[in-house]
Amino acid sequence: MKNAKQIFLLADVDDNLIDSGREPKVPGAKPVAWDNKGEVCGFLTPKQQVMLDWFRAGCEVVPTTARSTDAMRRFKLPFRRYAITAFGGTVLGANGQPLSKWRQHVEAPAQAAQPVLAELLALVKREASAASIDARCVLLNDYGIDMFLSVKHNSRNLEELSALHAVLVEAVEAGWTVHKNGNFVAVYPPYLGKEKAARWFIDNVVPKGAVTIGMGDSLTDAAFMGECDYVLFPKRTQNSRAFLEGIKAMANGGK
Repeated sequence: MKNAKQIFLLADVDDNLIDSGREPKVPGAKPVAWDNKGEVCGFLTPKQQVMLDWFRAGCEVVPTTARSTDAMRRFKLPFRRYAITAFGGTVLGANGQPLSKWRQHVEAPAQAAQPVLAELLALVKREASAASIDARCVLLNDYGIDMFLSVKHNSRNLEELSALHAVLVEAVEAGWTVHKNGNFVAVYPPYLGKEKAARWFIDNVVPKGAVTIGMGDSLTDAAFMGECDYVLFPKRTQNSRAFLEGIKAMANGGK
């Protein structure tokens, strides 16, 4: 890879590179992400713009996201090369197209997981209906394969969403992941995971000797961040709280 950058930043997108949400949280934030209905679902704050400019000057930025590839392409962000999308279900190469070797690696286990995902979708829809919970329950599809179950509350009622989260935790088989962060619950099978795609990407795409940095806000991001040489996370996130609380507990003798 002639003239390739020697620092690769594998960064979760929502609440890291951008702020997810329907409304701006700080003055000066500009819309940069839209959903499939054309509605704004993410903003870039002035501080994030500063960080983004800094990253781009010295790093190959690799979005590493739960979002589908199509959703990533609706972002008005300067990333059209490498990316890890759909919780690691797809890895995009330097030309912005899926890398066939990774696709071949995940295709068979993905197909085997389809019936279980369909059952979990039916279950959470039944539970939401029975409890009159207004939730969006869908299977996220990427390049023709249903990758994982996504559940969001239409009114951001996190208590009701937690009830559905508990149902799914009880229902999944060993090895499956039930991820919860804010108004988002995701369930995905053992073959999937940002950390698995990140490890493969580092071993097969990143130039030998290059430095890797993992950036993420949620606890489930910690696994892929741990595959990198350095880790980075924003303030006031699951990861920063866990880190600071852990440090304080250690300083107090584990109390």
